[in-house]
Amino acid sequence: MKIQRQSVKKIIAFLVFSFLIWEVFIHCTYLFRDTYRAGRLNIIGFYGEEEDSLDAVVIGASCVYRYWDCMYAWKEYGITSYDYSIGSMSAAATVFAIEDIKKTQDPQVIVFDVRKILSRFPDTEGGIWGALDAQDYNTNRLAAVKYYCQLNGIALRDAWSEIIDIIRYHDNHEALASELSWQLLDNRADESLDAEGFYKGFAISSEHAFINAPLAEWPDGTAALDPQLETVYIDILEYCRSNGIPLLLVASPFTVTAEDAMELNRIEEIAQEYGFPFLNSNQHYEEMGLDFQTDFYDLNHVNLYGANKYTDFLAKYMITNYAPFEDREESLCASWDGVYERYAAEAEAARQELRRAIEDKQQAFEIESVMRETNQPYKWLAMADNENITVLTLMCQPCDYVPSLESRSYLMKYGLFTDTETYGSPYMARFCREVLYGSHTDTEHEGPLGDGGNYYLSLGEMPMIKVNETDYFGDSLPGIHMTAVDKNRNEVVDSVIFYVLEDGSLTMEHLGIGGGF
Repeated sequence: MKIQRQSVKKIIAFLVFSFLIWEVFIHCTYLFRDTYRAGRLNIIGFYGEEEDSLDAVVIGASCVYRYWDCMYAWKEYGITSYDYSIGSMSAAATVFAIEDIKKTQDPQVIVFDVRKILSRFPDTEGGIWGALDAQDYNTNRLAAVKYYCQLNGIALRDAWSEIIDIIRYHDNHEALASELSWQLLDNRADESLDAEGFYKGFAISSEHAFINAPLAEWPDGTAALDPQLETVYIDILEYCRSNGIPLLLVASPFTVTAEDAMELNRIEEIAQEYGFPFLNSNQHYEEMGLDFQTDFYDLNHVNLYGANKYTDFLAKYMITNYAPFEDREESLCASWDGVYERYAAEAEAARQELRRAIEDKQQAFEIESVMRETNQPYKWLAMADNENITVLTLMCQPCDYVPSLESRSYLMKYGLFTDTETYGSPYMARFCREVLYGSHTDTEHEGPLGDGGNYYLSLGEMPMIKVNETDYFGDSLPGIHMTAVDKNRNEVVDSVIFYVLEDGSLTMEHLGIGGGF
């Protein structure tokens, strides 16, 4: 009997020791994980929602947390919802995100944005680990790792850094000095998360860009999907159908190409085969009142203006097609109203910033039209000194005459004639309210310009000022060549040459904006 009691004690001691080791391991894992804003904190914030309190959960990449405005949907439609999303979230994480959601929530609808199924938004390795390494450490996460490995032909035994993610993050020594990392030691966050700009997963954007509206007419045909992405998509649909998941498929608005449109047609075709609704907002721009000149901040993301319009559109669809959303407990309403108050103040500030940005850019367009017409060099240089304009400069050989003090005061802003030693030296520069790049020694330089644009400067045998592959350098080597580019539209405003006259003053010649001079 004494021997048995000793054995029991040893077993208990072993279990207690194992439990303590496991707890230390789990908390160390949570400590060392990344804490980047558009990822882990979004999903951790979901765990803080009251059980069975959400009407809808929206899953996807940045096409979710920049689009579905949870607090706006609460205030305007009484819908409680959450954006379960991270930047570039892999479609392969979707089934396991739903499993994670089901542990605490039973929403009337789960919305999945299909944009990560499109070929031009390919899955990335970080897109799945960013989601899974935000989740609690459990068997669901292990199943997701196994699925990803099967999908990519990786043996599970070769995926230890994915199974035990602290292997990947073990050298994140900055976590030891990070207050936020220590706060996330149990993979949870308090409501202060909402006060820092993310409201039930939604991220307010006050950025703005003028975007050209996409397709004037929607094509009828379909295009084949990437085979792996189609497999993932069908796996999502089969899982939801088998488990009775109320799935709504959506495609948020973006600059759709003809190829995108035909792939979306194929996505809709497959959805119909499985009996799931598909709402493609890209066929409803007018109904949404979406304006590509005001409602976007880049080609693929809306700002707060666009998010509110999209939320209106999707919320009305939900209310029409799903059971009435239930009355709330008073305490729950009070909690959501409290978050909304914080949201409302930041949202109003964002709207004011958007209004200012749009007005500022409209003023820049007016300035640009004057620049194209003026023959006053100092006026042109003064107007080009604008945060909405990038100026590319090339001077291949010394000017014939020394610029006057007045001329020099204008040219020095662009990096020219900074001292007597560099006077007359070949020069190339990129300027936007300050010299972003300038060199008297380089013979060529290139870089990004605007949303997807590029520039190339060359002082070689064939001098060039290329913008988006079009050369704007004139035929004449003498003079100071400048090409002004509108940052918002990524379009050339004007291309000119400045000459220094004998009295040191400047004269100018417009080359135009057609390119190939």
